[in-house]
Amino acid sequence: MVFMNMKIITFGLIAVLLLSGIVDMASADTDTLLEHGEKAIIRVSVPSDLSVNKMFLIEIKPPIESILEIERRTPAAIYSTVILHSFTDVEQVTSSVELAGDVIGHSADGEYMTDIEFYLELTAGAEPVNLDEMTLTYMDEEGYVELTPMGDKPLEGRGQWNYYIFGEAIQTPTPMPIATPTPIPYYYPPTPTPTPTPPPIAMSTPTPVVTPTVPPTVKPTPSPTPYIPAPTPTKAPIGKPQLTISQTTLREEPEVGEDVLITVTISNTGNEIAKNINLREHIPSSVSINFIDGANSAGNLITWNGDLYVGQTYSIMHSFRILEEKNRAVPVKVTYEDENGKKYETSATIYISAKAEEIPATTLIPGFEAVFAIAGLLAVAYLIRIIRRSP
Repeated sequence: MVFMNMKIITFGLIAVLLLSGIVDMASADTDTLLEHGEKAIIRVSVPSDLSVNKMFLIEIKPPIESILEIERRTPAAIYSTVILHSFTDVEQVTSSVELAGDVIGHSADGEYMTDIEFYLELTAGAEPVNLDEMTLTYMDEEGYVELTPMGDKPLEGRGQWNYYIFGEAIQTPTPMPIATPTPIPYYYPPTPTPTPTPPPIAMSTPTPVVTPTVPPTVKPTPSPTPYIPAPTPTKAPIGKPQLTISQTTLREEPEVGEDVLITVTISNTGNEIAKNINLREHIPSSVSINFIDGANSAGNLITWNGDLYVGQTYSIMHSFRILEEKNRAVPVKVTYEDENGKKYETSATIYISAKAEEIPATTLIPGFEAVFAIAGLLAVAYLIRIIRRSP
């Protein structure tokens, strides 16, 4: 009897587990679209050796809207799991996706950060995003890498990323049709029956009534109405574009022979589209250009042309190699127009500070100081003896 009860309980547990698995599989979202109500776990395998106190930048490029940037610095001590906090207050330009929690780093050996993990969701009002069409790039002081997408498959090596979508998409409700009201017929009142006219009644001759004389009415003199001028209409503010230029570098004072990575960002902070933007940078001969991402380069001249809507930004990444020990300034000049063709101009300066390559000081071998001192004393004694012997 006890054995039969155990079999019944065992079969019951198996049935519950199977049913729960079927329910989970039925509610899972197997497509590649990130929709409202869903979240995506993004996991990135770091392509380089990311140790303590190192800055890195992950750029997420959806198929539409602006780029989402995640810029973080590793802590002073690396553990198996650690939360990576943001260290900048710069406002992020609106993208179709946004962070939905903390950025978490994982380490397999406690010495280097091996994986970066974070959550994404759609911004309010954004259209669904196909994650298979999204591009991720990674950048640190060692260089710039476009990460290899793995879809929903496991990561197999460095420089890759994958995703997993969970949650339940929110369906857009179908609007109910509006019923057309039935018109109410107009009510016509009945025609009234005419009242019969009574015959005239004989009237006696009335006594004449003396009408008293009414004195003339004196009209008051009207007071003049004061003149109140009409208010001057206020002109509505006219919108115009406004471009600002900023820079970010991953190494403050590189040495001669080292590489430095600088990002120049243009932002439209005005209230109108900026059109026909022309950016020009003149790179000095004391640095050499390794690569430029986001602009054209011809010799030491870097150019970019395009348009920026209100609130939109555009970034250009530079990789330079320091050739001389001196501080240098790179002028950046930008011209643009509004929708009516009115021209504007702004400029900025990129500063690169360099220091000399550190040369280790020559160290004397211990004990040689005493040898040199004794040799000097013997030489002086020898000279004195020669002077005494001379006539």
